[in-house]
Amino acid sequence: MSPRRRRRAGRAFRPLFRLVERFVMGGRAVHCLICHRDIETGIICLGSLLKYSVVPLHLVLHDDGSLTQADAERLTTALKGAEIILRPSVDAMINDSLSRYPRCREYRRRYAYALKLFDVPHLSQMDIAYCDSDILFGRPFSGLFQWPEEPVSALVSQDFRSSYAFEIGNLFHLYDTRLLSHVNAGVFLAKKEIHDLDYVEWFLGRDYLKWDKRWFYVEQTCWAALFCRTRCRMYNPLQVTVMRPGLKLSDDVVAIHFTSIVRSHLASFASRGGLNSAEATRITTIPSSKLDIVEWLRLAALKCAKPFRKVDTTLPETWPGRR
Repeated sequence: MSPRRRRRAGRAFRPLFRLVERFVMGGRAVHCLICHRDIETGIICLGSLLKYSVVPLHLVLHDDGSLTQADAERLTTALKGAEIILRPSVDAMINDSLSRYPRCREYRRRYAYALKLFDVPHLSQMDIAYCDSDILFGRPFSGLFQWPEEPVSALVSQDFRSSYAFEIGNLFHLYDTRLLSHVNAGVFLAKKEIHDLDYVEWFLGRDYLKWDKRWFYVEQTCWAALFCRTRCRMYNPLQVTVMRPGLKLSDDVVAIHFTSIVRSHLASFASRGGLNSAEATRITTIPSSKLDIVEWLRLAALKCAKPFRKVDTTLPETWPGRR
């Protein structure tokens, strides 16, 4: 290898060396994909994660390619100790790791969400701990990135429906695929060995996977398929909740995921503050279930009935117990 190539390889591996250093220093490394548009949201939500976790955490923030130098400085100032991995610094290394997987490389080239599926596992030292930048925490907690007593290889949040990268009409083409039901890949903890690139490469080649029409769900669908191949439990949805119109928050709620359809509500919700409690809430888990034909028929029926249903559009305004 020429001296120039050695220098380039050294630069590519610097983020990895820094992650090893931080792992040795202590604290669970929690990864997050972030973009220029969502800087302020990320500061609010990731700040609440650090504030309320009773277990030491340090953040590893993956640039989707849109962060500026000013963005990086803003994040490291607001989120003390955060590690910023700029996309150009790892592109060559990740692409080399995907050299035998052309579909994976193409998916990563086309869609920033793919960094969650490839960069985050590749740069995770042991377990893969991930949290989106739009999940707001409101009370002291433990158990989110800690393994429960049950023998499992993955923990993931539960959505209020199964949102995946294929359409209802593709139901009968899923004979060769098994998916976990109601997966929301906004926050999860997984053993690194469940991340099987051979399987992801195969899965990305399925005809029923709609890369173009439903590109925003492809990464989540891949995780649902990976989680279905191992022992997986889900965070208690009364404690880790996906915000939606008509939702009635439980008194036990710890974290709320403000997805794109309700994200405009996040700032006003966060401005009211969280709940300061002397005792931390332990986040519990529930069994997961596989996606079956009964659920797909129910989803199809709801889709057909949507124009005729009266939908409650009200949203909670603050944490339960707070006025």
